[in-house]
Amino acid sequence: LTVTLPPGLTAGTALDALTHAIEAFTCLRASPFTDSLALGAIELIGSHLRRVLADGRDLEARHNLLMAAAMAGMAMANAGLGLVHSISQPLGTRCRLPHGLSNAVLLPYVLEFNRTASPAKFARVAAALGKDPGGRDDLDASGMAVEAVEELLADAGLPRGLSELGVTKEVFPLLCEDALKGGGIRNNPRPAGKDDIAEILRQALG
Repeated sequence: LTVTLPPGLTAGTALDALTHAIEAFTCLRASPFTDSLALGAIELIGSHLRRVLADGRDLEARHNLLMAAAMAGMAMANAGLGLVHSISQPLGTRCRLPHGLSNAVLLPYVLEFNRTASPAKFARVAAALGKDPGGRDDLDASGMAVEAVEELLADAGLPRGLSELGVTKEVFPLLCEDALKGGGIRNNPRPAGKDDIAEILRQALG
């Protein structure tokens, strides 16, 4: 049923699932149960998304992306989400952006903001995406999670900045207000205020 899904939509939905998995793994309500599901989903997406984008009829890779989406959904349903979704949901309603695409653009910037709150967990995200820490400490290795996501976005050919999607800084005040009302912000591993959200949006503007 998914083999004819265009590459852009395939990438957007896969990155949505990846965001579900990473946020469920790193959020405050994470548990050993949700961690196993989330890490498994991250590994599957990291190792199969590029294959699907190279060949949309690769049924094994399609199967594994569907499994990853289901696993990430179960992790999310039990652990909740975080700051990416608190910002991306207003982007969808205020700027009419596809949800997966707004998640994808925001994800590396929120990862960079969050990783110091739980370096060990973000280092595990990097490893699940195929990065070898090579003896680095957790804080250094956590930065590799950001690198891995940026590389995946580049390989998927997705926009790298909100400006490419028609977003302007004039809408930032409304987005910040809306994001502060989202449930994900209270579950985020690092506390975030209005100024933090505005800075993330500024960086993500591109």
